[in-house]
Amino acid sequence: MSILQMKGKILVTGGAGVIGRPLVGKLLQNGAELSVIDLAERPKEWPKEVCYLQTDINQLDKDQLLKINPDYCFHLAASFERSEESPEFFQKNFYNNILLSHALLYHLQRCDCLKKIIFASSYLVYNPEDYFFKTPPKKRVNLSEVSSLSPRNLCGNAKLLHENELNFISRHSSFKAVSARIFRVYGKGSHDIISRWTRLLIAGKAIKIYGKESVFDYIYADDVAEGLIRLAESEIEGVVNLGTGKSRRVAEVLAILKEHFPEMDVEDEEHSSLYEASQACMEEFVKAVKWRPTTTLEKGIPKIIAYEKTTGLK
Repeated sequence: MSILQMKGKILVTGGAGVIGRPLVGKLLQNGAELSVIDLAERPKEWPKEVCYLQTDINQLDKDQLLKINPDYCFHLAASFERSEESPEFFQKNFYNNILLSHALLYHLQRCDCLKKIIFASSYLVYNPEDYFFKTPPKKRVNLSEVSSLSPRNLCGNAKLLHENELNFISRHSSFKAVSARIFRVYGKGSHDIISRWTRLLIAGKAIKIYGKESVFDYIYADDVAEGLIRLAESEIEGVVNLGTGKSRRVAEVLAILKEHFPEMDVEDEEHSSLYEASQACMEEFVKAVKWRPTTTLEKGIPKIIAYEKTTGLK
C-alpha cells in the first residue's frame, strides 16, 4: 500500500477497469474524495461515498466536470484489442481513445482546481523495429523515454497523440501533466494473456502458445496503480516509463503456471511472426518517486489464480 496520503477531489476515468479498481481502492484508503467515470456498471463492492458516473465522456454535459472540479485526474479510460487489431477497431479507437481523451482534456481545462493529470499511456508508442526480432532474442531491449517513437498500432497512435496534446496544453495552463508509458499489464478480472491462460487451465482446457521465447515486461495492475499515485504526488512532468525493469520470457510464465497446474496441457503452435524483447528502463521513474514495483510473476500469478477460482470472469 502507498505510504502517501493523497487527499482532495480526485477524478478517475475508466475506474472500473483492471488498473482502475486497485487505484480506486488505494485512493479510498488515503481518504480521497472520489469521482469515477466509466461505461461499465458500478462495482458492487464500492462504498456509496464514491460518486459514480456511468456515462460516455464524449457525451458529457459541459458543466459536469466543473461540478466535480478535481484536484487530480487519473485518465485510464481506453479501448484495446488484445491481439492483432481489426478493421472494425479503427472507428472504435477513434471514438473511445482519440475523441474521448480530447473531450476530457477540453473539459478539464475549465477546472480551476486542477493540479495534475496522470495519463495511462503505453509502451506501444515506441518503435517496434527496436525490440522485434526475426529469431528468438538473446537480450532484452531497454526502452527509455528517449527511445525512438513509431507507434506499432492504432492504440499506440492514439496514446502518443494524447501525450502530445497533454504536453502542449499543460505548457499553457496552470496544471501539470505526466504520461505513464505502461508496459505489459496483468491483473484481476483482466483479458491479459496470463488471466486468459489461467481461466483455460482452471477449466481443464489446453492453452496454445506462440513464441515462448518472446520477452515482456509484465507488471501487476496493483503496482501500476501504486505507481500512478506516486507520479501524481511527484514533481515529474512529461513522459515516464512504468514497468518493472525486469522482463521475463513467456517460457518463464509457463513454468510458474505449471507449478500450480502440474497436468496442464500446452499446445506449442508454430511461430510465424516476430519475437518481442521489450523492457522498461525505470531510471527516470525511480529517480522521481523513490520506489519501484515489487510484485514479481511468482507473487502475482498466484493472486490471479486465486481470483479466477473464486470470482473470475464468467
